[in-house]
Amino acid sequence: MGEIEDAMDLVEDRCGEPLRDEREELEQERFEGACRARWQGLTEADPALVAARERLFEADSPRFTKKYEEGYRERRNALSTPAAILRGAGERGVPHLAVVLMTNSWASLIAADALAEMPPSPLRNRALVEALFIRGDHPPETAERAIPSISPVERWALFQDVARQARDAAVELQSLYWTSLFEERADLHDTQRVLPELGPALELLYDLGHHSALVSGVDLLLEPFVAGTERVEAVIRDKGFQALLRTVKERPPLAHPKRRRSAHRENE
Repeated sequence: MGEIEDAMDLVEDRCGEPLRDEREELEQERFEGACRARWQGLTEADPALVAARERLFEADSPRFTKKYEEGYRERRNALSTPAAILRGAGERGVPHLAVVLMTNSWASLIAADALAEMPPSPLRNRALVEALFIRGDHPPETAERAIPSISPVERWALFQDVARQARDAAVELQSLYWTSLFEERADLHDTQRVLPELGPALELLYDLGHHSALVSGVDLLLEPFVAGTERVEAVIRDKGFQALLRTVKERPPLAHPKRRRSAHRENE
């Protein structure tokens, strides 16, 4: 526990605490907006695909009155046909699903499930990695479950691309789900091993100014109550993690997060 506390203190002293509440959601909303614009530019003007995409937004219609899990099942069942059309279109359907995914709506939940159910492909995999950083619980958790279908090599490449594009858009990534990209189940007992890219991923977040995601991720990785002491010990002993701690101790990051004031304060 002493090593855990020392590591967390070191990272938090240099990076600060993660954003919370509306400030966190503001950054996630900005990330979704940048992603949505990018995916919109990749959509085909195929009438059937456009119509299917627009039908998914009926999930937010007042005609659906149920809430929580029951409400989601009702909406998903009612809109199974347009979801199947987009899912069946393969890579041509992914940009349309990704546009819906980036809307923080009931429809985005259906889109997340449709993407996770598709076979691995470059665009589908990219959308799922982005989903790890968006608002809500359902899309990130759905993406997290689908991560094993993406090869570790591709995960690392996609993570780098997403992190750099967010930096270029002056967005600070917010997430703790991203750690699933760099862990792998080792056996049938659900124990996990740390992948070699974990250390470089942590340093990339550090140097690109994604400090909120960095601190949230480190906090999760070092939480014994989440996955047990064996996993935490594996993280602490990992060469890449130790390299991060040395880097954080020896020098400041190459870039600092461009944090914005909360919406109500901006209007003061």
